[in-house]
Amino acid sequence: MPKPAFRPCIPTRGTKTTLPTQAKVNLMAGERIVFTEESNPQNYLKLFASGEVDETMLEALEVYVKRQKNACRRVLQKPQKNSRRV
Repeated sequence: MPKPAFRPCIPTRGTKTTLPTQAKVNLMAGERIVFTEESNPQNYLKLFASGEVDETMLEALEVYVKRQKNACRRVLQKPQKNSRRV
């Protein structure tokens, strides 16, 4: 299975990420929202799909989740450069 062409944007510990003003994204013909999770109005996840959600799509989603978890672990385990020991 080929690797998906994406790069996650994960802020490092102690930094803020400023996002551009959100614009409305229109669904393309044949697309639908198959999953939505919202922790607050500014923090949400929407999963769009076109066609059948088959094994290939589910495997790709699993790969994405695994990579995101690994990236988050690396960020949390990385020591801060500006931290001082007392």
